[in-house]
Amino acid sequence: MDEKVDLSATDLRQRTNYNVNRPVYTEDEFHLGHQVADVSKETVPQKIKKYFQKQCSCSPKCLKEFVLAKIPILDWMPKYSIREDLVGDILAGITVCVLNIPQSLAFALLATMPPIYGLYVAFFPILVYAFFGTSRQMAFGSFGVVSLMAGSAVAKVLGPPPEAPAPLADANDTEAIYNFLNSSGSNITDDAINDYEYQKLLAMTSLTLMIGLVQILLSVFHMGFVTVYLSTPLVRGFTTGAACYIFTSQIKFLFGLSKYIPLYTGPFSLVYTYIDIFKNIHHSNYIEVILSVCVLIFVAGGKYLADKYRNKIKFTMPVELFAIIIGTAVSYLLELEGKHRVDIAGEIPQGLPAPFVPPIHYGLSMIGDAISIAIVGFAVSVSMATTFAKKNNYEIDANQEMFAYGISNFVAGFFSCFVSACSLARMLVYDSAGGKTQFAAIVNCIIILIVLLALGPLFEALPKAVLGAIIVVALQGMFKQCADLPILWRTSKIDFAKEVNGIKVISSGSTLYYVNCEYFKNQVYKLTGVNPTTVMAAKAEIEKKMKQQEIERQKQNKKKAKENGTTISDKEQVDFVPNHDASEEVALSMPQLPHLHTIIIDCGTFNFIDVNGVTVLTNLAMDYKKIGIRVLLADCQGNVKETLNRCDYFVKMEKIEIPECLFVTVHDAILYATSVNSENQNEPMDIKNESSVETKF
Repeated sequence: MDEKVDLSATDLRQRTNYNVNRPVYTEDEFHLGHQVADVSKETVPQKIKKYFQKQCSCSPKCLKEFVLAKIPILDWMPKYSIREDLVGDILAGITVCVLNIPQSLAFALLATMPPIYGLYVAFFPILVYAFFGTSRQMAFGSFGVVSLMAGSAVAKVLGPPPEAPAPLADANDTEAIYNFLNSSGSNITDDAINDYEYQKLLAMTSLTLMIGLVQILLSVFHMGFVTVYLSTPLVRGFTTGAACYIFTSQIKFLFGLSKYIPLYTGPFSLVYTYIDIFKNIHHSNYIEVILSVCVLIFVAGGKYLADKYRNKIKFTMPVELFAIIIGTAVSYLLELEGKHRVDIAGEIPQGLPAPFVPPIHYGLSMIGDAISIAIVGFAVSVSMATTFAKKNNYEIDANQEMFAYGISNFVAGFFSCFVSACSLARMLVYDSAGGKTQFAAIVNCIIILIVLLALGPLFEALPKAVLGAIIVVALQGMFKQCADLPILWRTSKIDFAKEVNGIKVISSGSTLYYVNCEYFKNQVYKLTGVNPTTVMAAKAEIEKKMKQQEIERQKQNKKKAKENGTTISDKEQVDFVPNHDASEEVALSMPQLPHLHTIIIDCGTFNFIDVNGVTVLTNLAMDYKKIGIRVLLADCQGNVKETLNRCDYFVKMEKIEIPECLFVTVHDAILYATSVNSENQNEPMDIKNESSVETKF
């Protein structure tokens, strides 16, 4: 954009010129001649009274809207299309469940819990979310990062486990805890290890309960906006760092060193862990090392082939499930636990856990961790939900999502569950497998319930080395985020309109960066009166209804031909009178768009712009382009233009056929947009009496 362009005299004369003729004003002279009438101000008590009158007013319609907003299943379930959505939801639910089972078993290790509790997390919070969530592809349940954070928080409160020659959580531990919960404590032993495991369960469920309460309170006070303070580089950096911790936590299972490596917390915990690993490497169990290497190669190779031939394979390859089945079979047939002391999952009781109330004192002692986990889990989950909602042409409610996450974790805390969040891998599977609604999550829960009630004991011989290898392979996406570092370094070392002939000028009162970029985008939608996501969704609905009309037309053509005793071929068509009622319905379903062809964003107040800001501008331009509206920029400072250039903004604009997207002043952009629009409509350009008034926010 900074390249000099040689223009001939003819080219210059052909350009549109404008002149400004007005007296020079001082501030006092201007206000003297253009005094704004005083507006009567409301007193503070009047404002308070007016606010509560507005908030407390209620009607049957208002109450219905409130209930439907808080329990979305009451809104979408009556509208559920069995013919169009049921098959896709069932297939997606089954496919995701195949991935959910091994992931849940594995992520339980990150939370330092026995594997059976992973299956509980794969059932209770997902079932609750299906009733309260607004995302149609949300894959709620176990998530590596928050599982690790929860496990670390509990370890800080309880301290290290008692010394014992056996693994910290063997078969007897799980069975004793389960029996205690189902018999009100009558079977709990005095053994120190069992008591530690029981206290760990109480602390973990109490933390989950507290996280749910925090998220519910944040939703009540409409605090969903807090996630704007977590920029994309920050979240990606955090998850990459967490991946390092997750990888380290699984080394002891990969090498069979779980008996020798204690759990460290606090500063330098990674350093101490690796010191112990190298000190005890000679104690490695060669059987578990072989299992780990075989599973790593099998799962990683299977995922590579599945990605390479994704267009040819119409279903998701459940390589993780195959690894678990094969690993369990080998362990059982060769008696790896008894003959080679291989660490296995152990006793997996059948049935659902009895509900109990966790002690609140554990949760209060971890309130700081509860707040951080609640915000991080919500930020990661809602960002993924927003991405998939945009892809599928619908919108989510961030505050309702916060409430759904909160109520899911709150209820799960009474059923022996650790904290839940969203999984990107499972969301991708939901979407690619054809999941259309939250009913797919209910299908997933039905299958998990069958596993809990009947098939759970089949996984008792599963080696933990297999689960550790599955987790390590799942981390590859997080480690790939390290490739962001060179781009971020080059981009930024720091990490809004009156209508003029279909033009809206948007001017912001501040710079555009990660804190306010979502607010900026929403204000553009509000001030222009056009939300591209809504328009695209309406367009998709119209196309769907037109397709249904075409099918009905073909049926009536064949019926008419049959009545006339003739046949109809692909090339022959019988005259058909369209269904005017359906046509009118299709027309009315399209949102009424204002006469708008150009949006001009005044960048004069942007002192700088970061990656998130450039992403918002790029997405606005691309989304509005899809519905025939151009987005132009004006009055950018040098460093802003440089950042746009580094982020390939202008290259992306070329690809969507907006080569001229940046102008010196707003008026230049207005003249250009008016000229181009006049040429497209073959109308003479006349803007002598037009003026531009900016809308600021």
